[in-house]
Amino acid sequence: MSLGLPPTPAASWTGVARSESALVVPAASAPPRVPFLGFQQVGNMSEWQKKTPLEWLTYMNKEVTVLAAEKHQYQGWVLTVDPVSANILLAHPLENGKMSISAVLGHAVQDVEIVAEAGDEMKEKLAHLFMPEERQRQRTKALIQG
Repeated sequence: MSLGLPPTPAASWTGVARSESALVVPAASAPPRVPFLGFQQVGNMSEWQKKTPLEWLTYMNKEVTVLAAEKHQYQGWVLTVDPVSANILLAHPLENGKMSISAVLGHAVQDVEIVAEAGDEMKEKLAHLFMPEERQRQRTKALIQG
């Protein structure tokens, strides 16, 4: 596709993919020609971000200590790990019986240490954490009636 200007090395550039005939732009507004090499991760990925979803799955229902950027530490039970961003969702039991939820951004994670395995009671709490109480009662009643 041409915008009506003659393609000359000094006055044109290709801005789309690897096509040599992609787009011709006047030199006054055109950036220098840079070949497209594909999408690449900018910066260094942490070891945590390099893990696969199957590796992250091994942290589910485990109590962990997360060391994050700037020496911040977080502790809680792993609810989930986002497979795209590597963000960790942690649940931390409070004294009143409720749970506090924290998110640790994947790019900030430096180390994750497993502290404990969840027992059956904790697994049940984590599994139903976001389920409305009425739905939990219905489910319990259905299980009892069998």
